[in-house]
Amino acid sequence: MKKTIFTLMILLGFVAFTHSQTVREVRMSVLESDRMGFNIEFNFDQKILQDAWNKKCDELAIKAKPAKGYDVYTAVLVPDIHFESIDIYVKIEKLDKTRSAISMTVSKGNTNFLSKEENKLVDNVHAFLEKFITYAEQYKLNLDIKAQEETIKDTQKTYDKLVEDGKKLQEQIDKNKIDQENKVKEIEALNKSLEELKLKIKK
Repeated sequence: MKKTIFTLMILLGFVAFTHSQTVREVRMSVLESDRMGFNIEFNFDQKILQDAWNKKCDELAIKAKPAKGYDVYTAVLVPDIHFESIDIYVKIEKLDKTRSAISMTVSKGNTNFLSKEENKLVDNVHAFLEKFITYAEQYKLNLDIKAQEETIKDTQKTYDKLVEDGKKLQEQIDKNKIDQENKVKEIEALNKSLEELKLKIKK
């Protein structure tokens, strides 16, 4: 029951938190020129964001090569963004201990990058990143749930061990009580025997 309540609390927090994330238009320096791009900030660390993005790329079957601070996906097909091959430039950065950000721009080849004239492409990239917000938050949520399940599992093990230790201690206490009672009887018998011996002394 407690586990269910905790999971529900995480889910509610996730829904509220997801709506707080936004895709912002930014300027990005790519191939020594100023390019139009998009950026999202997340309230979790860089490694989690990087792992979520890597998982998404595995699902899309696209691979990157690092180039001048970016992960560059050359001539890849991502139907949600464009019906033809594109080049994708991605940078994932650490903002502080608990925050990170992803920036992205797209080119249809050479220097044909995102621009206001490419309305459809711009809208598609924006929509793709909007979906990635949910994807990344769900990835983080699954990590939180798994971590909580592990904590509950470890705590349960500790509790079970304490119960087992308590049973052993109770058994020792019960045995000790029986031993005490037996010793009392033994002492009484010895004292009785002693008194009988003393009575045999001739005066």
